[in-house]
Amino acid sequence: MKAIARTGRSKANEDDNLIEASFDRFDFSALWATAVIEAGSPVVELTNGIDDEILLLLAESPAATGRVLASLAFNESVEIRQAVADNPNTPFLTMLMLVGDESADVRFRLSENYDLPNRLLQLLAEDENPYVSCRAQHTLDRKHERKMAA
Repeated sequence: MKAIARTGRSKANEDDNLIEASFDRFDFSALWATAVIEAGSPVVELTNGIDDEILLLLAESPAATGRVLASLAFNESVEIRQAVADNPNTPFLTMLMLVGDESADVRFRLSENYDLPNRLLQLLAEDENPYVSCRAQHTLDRKHERKMAA
């Protein structure tokens, strides 16, 4: 996980390599297990029993750590998982896991995220839900337009 925490071009290359490896054997159960390890069970246990309104505020907070966000990605509340999908501090593997979330609302929120790597947006563009796939394609198109204008 230390490699993912680094910034700069090497981080982007490592993210791309991780995505490429995942494309060959896209197994959400393995991603789920990796995200559990990333979240760490003490954090998951700490969020148990806390009111969902407080957890939602935490998931929306710009001060939330990646470890807390990874933990909140396992919450049963769709609203909390949507907030995790929006938070720029959400770890890469957690975002990758959320691409396979059972809720189309979570996947739709993720597909609106301009900070999401293009390969994840491409996965969402192939989503079975037409709203998710259309929104992901729109986000990809807008990112391309912005890149060309710069």
